[in-house]
Amino acid sequence: MIKLSKNSSIGFVGGGNVCRSMLKILLSKNFSLHRPAIVGVADINSHAVGMHYARRKGIFTTSDYNDLYTRNKLNLIIEVTGDALLLAELHRTKPAGVKLIDHFEAMSLWDFIQIEEKKEAIQQKIRKTVSKSEAIEKEFEKFSHQLEKIVGERTSHLQTVEKELVAREQTLSQIVQGTAIPTFVITEGHTVSHWNRALEKLAGIKADEIIGTSDQWKPFYTQKRPTMADIIVDRQTEEEIKKYYGDYFWKSALIDGAYESEDYWPELGSSGTWLFFTASPIKGPDGRIVGAIETLLDITERKRAEEQLRKETDFITSIIQSSPAFFVAIDSADKILMVNETMLQALGYTPEEVIGKTYVNTFVPQAHQKRVLRVFEKIIKTKKPTETENYLIAKDGHQVLVEWHGRPVFKTTGEFDYFFGVGIDITAKKLLRHEREKQIRQLQALWAISTALSPTLNLDESLRTAVDGIISHLNVDSAGIYLRDEAGKFALAYSSGYTQTFLQKNHTAEADGLVARVFRTGQSLLFEDISTSRSPHLKDIEREGLQSAAYFPLASKTEVIGVLRVSSHTSHHFIQEEKDVLELIGNLVALSIENAILRRQEEMFSQSLANKVREKTEELEKYYRKLRRSEERYRLMFDADPNPIFILDLNTYKIMDVNTTAIECYGYSRDEFLTMAFPDLQSKNDDDDESLHHLKKISLGQSYFYPKRIHRRKTGGPFYVNVHIRAVKFMEREWLLVTTTDITENVETEAKLIQAGKMATLGTMASGIAHEINQPLNVIQVCADYFAKMVKRGETICDKDLHAMAEEMRTNVQRAAQIIRHMKDFARQAEVKTHEININKPIRDVFKILGQQLRVHGIEITLDLNDTIPPILGDYNRLEQVFVNLVTNAMDALDERGQQEKDPTWKKELRIKSLSKSGAVIVTVSDNGTGIPDNIKDKIFEPFFTTKKVGKGTGLGTSISYGIIKDYGGSIDVKSSVGVGTTFEIKFPAVHP
Repeated sequence: MIKLSKNSSIGFVGGGNVCRSMLKILLSKNFSLHRPAIVGVADINSHAVGMHYARRKGIFTTSDYNDLYTRNKLNLIIEVTGDALLLAELHRTKPAGVKLIDHFEAMSLWDFIQIEEKKEAIQQKIRKTVSKSEAIEKEFEKFSHQLEKIVGERTSHLQTVEKELVAREQTLSQIVQGTAIPTFVITEGHTVSHWNRALEKLAGIKADEIIGTSDQWKPFYTQKRPTMADIIVDRQTEEEIKKYYGDYFWKSALIDGAYESEDYWPELGSSGTWLFFTASPIKGPDGRIVGAIETLLDITERKRAEEQLRKETDFITSIIQSSPAFFVAIDSADKILMVNETMLQALGYTPEEVIGKTYVNTFVPQAHQKRVLRVFEKIIKTKKPTETENYLIAKDGHQVLVEWHGRPVFKTTGEFDYFFGVGIDITAKKLLRHEREKQIRQLQALWAISTALSPTLNLDESLRTAVDGIISHLNVDSAGIYLRDEAGKFALAYSSGYTQTFLQKNHTAEADGLVARVFRTGQSLLFEDISTSRSPHLKDIEREGLQSAAYFPLASKTEVIGVLRVSSHTSHHFIQEEKDVLELIGNLVALSIENAILRRQEEMFSQSLANKVREKTEELEKYYRKLRRSEERYRLMFDADPNPIFILDLNTYKIMDVNTTAIECYGYSRDEFLTMAFPDLQSKNDDDDESLHHLKKISLGQSYFYPKRIHRRKTGGPFYVNVHIRAVKFMEREWLLVTTTDITENVETEAKLIQAGKMATLGTMASGIAHEINQPLNVIQVCADYFAKMVKRGETICDKDLHAMAEEMRTNVQRAAQIIRHMKDFARQAEVKTHEININKPIRDVFKILGQQLRVHGIEITLDLNDTIPPILGDYNRLEQVFVNLVTNAMDALDERGQQEKDPTWKKELRIKSLSKSGAVIVTVSDNGTGIPDNIKDKIFEPFFTTKKVGKGTGLGTSISYGIIKDYGGSIDVKSSVGVGTTFEIKFPAVHP
């Protein structure tokens, strides 16, 4: 039994009935001799009966028990709240040297002070009645009864406490048993005290078999070892825990002193089980660990979901990394979260060099950074996808132009999370577009001036039109044309933009002046700043106020017939484009003068040609506008790719999945696609055995590219695609990842370029074709004149002569009709289809167009065509264009050597031979012209590359021929020696070798 001494200084925590009862006894007169000191009472309820009684007795009261620690001489705290958590807090916070009596021990103290009070009262009475034995006996009897009452109350209280403990134990058991979470509890001695039904089901061991034992390890391990609960009871350090769990454990964020972990048990359950378990200490009132409780959560489904998510993430990553497009993700702080391999390789970076860096500072040129940041701000503000283009800086400093399709991604709270962009490198396309626009501008200027020159038959009107057109369309303010007169002098035929006193019409150029020099040499002269020139011949020009001038020869096919001078009253830099156009204009003017007799016929044809050039130019412009408008917006990840994507079974080629672009492009629904195999998309006219052959041989990591394959839409309409196939692995299986690109418009554009080349060829051969038509017309005219003459004389024509002349007229009408029909067939736009044809036929038909021209140029033609060669797959019209281009190039080379050749016995020779060899049809086109230098031999098939003078060619002929030959599976090689000649060798696979 706990006792008090008179030296005790007591603070009560809890101001209820127990506190008031103790205070009444301690403050009674019976405790006057050995009464302890009462320093204060603490309770959060200021109206509690004990608090009210203490204030009435003048004792210090407070709502915060920490205030008791500051009271003088405090050495004992009596806790009578019954709150276990508060008791544990008092144990932790009480000052050293202060003893604590909890509410259990307080009951014994209560018994003690009651007995002490009665004992003191009886002793006082005994001292007063010491001589009266009956009174002493009576008081002793009263004390005994009082003691029995206290003992009885204590016994009753202990029984009540014991029942409460049993009830709490039952409640705890019900809580443990009632939870759906597998749970067990062990005691301080590692004995299992609770094992709930959820754990019975998970572990397969009944509670009766394990409660009271230390076998809690058996469901989880093959040999005895501590569970997490055992480790908690033993208070092991983290280093000791690592021996059992390695790095796969961590402190609980919710429960002090608890640990968590997760692991896989292959033998638990039918197919193994993932468990997440938490072990927490069970502490007594004094804070000491008296046991531990461990809960186990089956997370197998979550783990499988995470694994599935990982596989899907790997799949998406595979798509992103293998896509030809750029992919980048940027967070709200402009930090780079992800960049795909395509973008890294294109810009020369490694992932470590860019991940975590700011996108704008890393990739965007400084001049464009503000604009890019404004685009980001707009995307975040509008919450809508956007399209833009900007330059990126590669690691080596070069810049790449990228067209971006960006999309903002927001959190579920609506807060901006990150920006996702899909980009396409359009640098090459931009350069090609610039070159094409440059060509279009040149064509437009030429078209405007040639159109103005075409309608007139008057030489002065032609000169005026040419000069005025130059001033209107080019960046000069004055121009003039010098022509050779009958006396051989060079006179100013027409000028504009000069003062009335300066070099007007009929002015004769100095014999040793600049005009004469250009006449002699055929070379242009440019003076971009006349004030710095030392030539005496420029003094008159400088006095006129001109600051720049340029002289260009007007060259016919055989000689220089005039000089074009353009000038400006301001300093002017003549860019190459202007030089080219002016030289072309000079050639046009020269052609106009030289062909004055055939002007009317040529003007009509030139007008038609100009209209066609304009139409083709407008079509090209419409195409580029349409191309810019029709570029697809890329969607996020799989569906964001602008090209149709197909996932195929590696063995059956069955379509397993498609992206949205494929659905839109082909017109099939997703369900319809899933019933098809990839070869089903091929057009019936496209026997793509090559790609099917490669599909059967493709292995993981390999890829193949098949250009210009014909596919069909659901409507049945064919279209052209480039096909890119790659074998990939995801979700533990190998698949085929197929990307198709619709190139129908590109094929059509290529056909338009070929058509434009035909028109240019027809324009070049105009005079030769006119001669071919004039010959039969002359025959018909002679016959008609003869008939008219005989009829006028009244003379009779004999039947023999009449029949002969009629037959001659019929033959020449058929000849003229055949020439016109062949021109129409040649001029029509060819389709990109293949047929079995004999290569000799388009070769022979070339000379229906070019025969007269070749004869005029004095070229001997040798045709060695093997009539037994097998057919090839191609298009007659397009192949004729190939040989027209090659023969035209040969004719120009022969003319050029003819101008240089000193040997009078040398002859112009053109040889074409066809043969069959090793399953291929071979055609050689040979000439003994100037030849091609070695340093440019590799460039002759590039678009717009030409060695001819300006106005003599566009550089598209060999490039177009190369493309047509490649389309039909053929090859073209060139062998050439300067001063010896050139041979083009063309090979096609034979259909029936």
